[in-house]
Amino acid sequence: MTTATDREGPGHEPGRWWVPDGNRDWQEGDRPPGNFGKLTIHDVTLREGEQGYGVILTAKEMVRIAEELIRVGVPRLEMWPILSRENTEALTEISKLSPDLDTYALVRPGFQEDLDLAHRCGAAGVMVFTLSLNDWIAEHALRKNADRIVDEIVEGIALAKSDGFKVVCGPGDAFRTPPARLRRLFSEAVEAGVDSVSVNDSLGQALPSTFEALTREVRTWVGNRVEIETHCHNDFGMATANTLAGVRGGADVVECAVNGVGERAGNASLEEVAVGAEILLGLDTGLDLTRLLEMCRLASDVMGREVPVNKAVTGMSLHHIWTSLHAAWRDRVSKAGRPEAWTPFVPSVIGRDGYQVDLGPMAGKNLIRMKLLELELSVPEEALGLIRDRVKEEGRVRKAPVPMQEFRRIVEQVLKETGLAAQPVTGGLDG
Repeated sequence: MTTATDREGPGHEPGRWWVPDGNRDWQEGDRPPGNFGKLTIHDVTLREGEQGYGVILTAKEMVRIAEELIRVGVPRLEMWPILSRENTEALTEISKLSPDLDTYALVRPGFQEDLDLAHRCGAAGVMVFTLSLNDWIAEHALRKNADRIVDEIVEGIALAKSDGFKVVCGPGDAFRTPPARLRRLFSEAVEAGVDSVSVNDSLGQALPSTFEALTREVRTWVGNRVEIETHCHNDFGMATANTLAGVRGGADVVECAVNGVGERAGNASLEEVAVGAEILLGLDTGLDLTRLLEMCRLASDVMGREVPVNKAVTGMSLHHIWTSLHAAWRDRVSKAGRPEAWTPFVPSVIGRDGYQVDLGPMAGKNLIRMKLLELELSVPEEALGLIRDRVKEEGRVRKAPVPMQEFRRIVEQVLKETGLAAQPVTGGLDG
């Protein structure tokens, strides 16, 4: 029998997770030496997240979310102070919360009023942003010449640096920008003193392989002189995958939002990226992963946006037992000393208190036994089949899990009708 102290390879953390070793087979040599083994989280929940449909936050609610981000250990947070009085008030208060948090303000390139407001709010850095450097989009949507926009961004970076800010160059729509123009922008941004450049997939259209390839190319342009960031959207469901692909390609900083909120289908999910970076890529994000679930619940409550049960990383069903087969598997691997063998990671990694067990149409004898043991109920083996059948039918009628009060009633009813006496259940889940 194996024990929980046995380590199979670099992807195995006994008692916590067990993922393919091949996930760790990537080179960090394209990143600045000081960033080896580390990844910085740049949170955009209070900037792009508030742009998500139906997300309306008061200044007080923004501060609540920021306080939770600080507890988790997020080192950078971005807002858009010029957008509203609430954003200005919130950023001003948030900037004072912790010396370990750098606040960033989204600014228009070259707008001194944006920089002045960022200073008044106490921001440590700014994100100099534009929507697109694609020729057609620049002409028809922005009504500007794309090359002139590059000039404006570089001038805006120089102005922000002269005002004492840390500066991120964040041009949108990088994957529909001519590579030569993007290279020119990033190269001139470096000369202007920028601190990091962002590879931005504004419409979530890139494949992970495409995202990794462009990030690697950007690293050849800027060398190790500045950091590279990722900014991914989830229109095709690949924001987290693209973010991690960008990290594999040399990115040092990842821009993401709690629960994946943001424009349209949202941004890369902070909790997914953090857990993926630590477990799949073996990086240190500096975050307390055990607080992630609490953070996501708070944001969900404040924003009024329920987390789907099948949401990656934090969805309820990830650590939920609904089928009898899985109940038996989990019980067996746990008894054999490797609870991490049944799910990608154990519930405690994200701060969840164990597995949730529910009864319904997928219930079998193993699951009935598990729930009986959980409730400290005991019935003879002969009654299990009857209880199972009634639980299945009750679940189908309800089209929902069977409440525990109803389960107790079913058990009592079966015992009464059969005349069987209560006794300890024997054999565990393998009986």
